[in-house]
Amino acid sequence: MDGCYIVKDTPMVMNLNAHEALELLRRKAELANGRGPVTMIVGRVDVGKSTLCRLLLNYAAQMRRKPTFVDLDVGDGHISIPGTIRKDKFLLFTCVQLHAQK
Repeated sequence: MDGCYIVKDTPMVMNLNAHEALELLRRKAELANGRGPVTMIVGRVDVGKSTLCRLLLNYAAQMRRKPTFVDLDVGDGHISIPGTIRKDKFLLFTCVQLHAQK
């Protein structure tokens, strides 16, 4: 595989474990007629917080959940204009699949 970059240390297993743990909490909340989990993602600059949020939102949406995302990063603005704070419910994310050209 010439020219391919293979990542040896990937956080994807931990990300999937986080999703599974959140899904378990959602199911328990449903059985108890309670509220689902509230999660805060924090960390240093450029460590993947937004990527993790995007992954968890996508996983939840694919499970037909309706997660709420609150963007408190007034400097970056992933779902809002930089300098503002915004809250959104995500009902559907589109899946992007990359196909190799033949």
